[in-house]
Amino acid sequence: MGNWKPLRNSSSANVQKLLRDGEFLMEQVVGLGAELHALGCENSTLIAMGNVVF
Repeated sequence: MGNWKPLRNSSSANVQKLLRDGEFLMEQVVGLGAELHALGCENSTLIAMGNVVF
């Protein structure tokens, strides 16, 4: 499973900096894929609209 790393700083500037880091984003995507696989999900669909994810 992925390593959950909580963002301890609620400053949006720091979060925006992390979201520009390709390595960080890839780590998050791979971790999400591993979690979905562990849950037995097949053909999962992630829908994101702006700040909201369903």
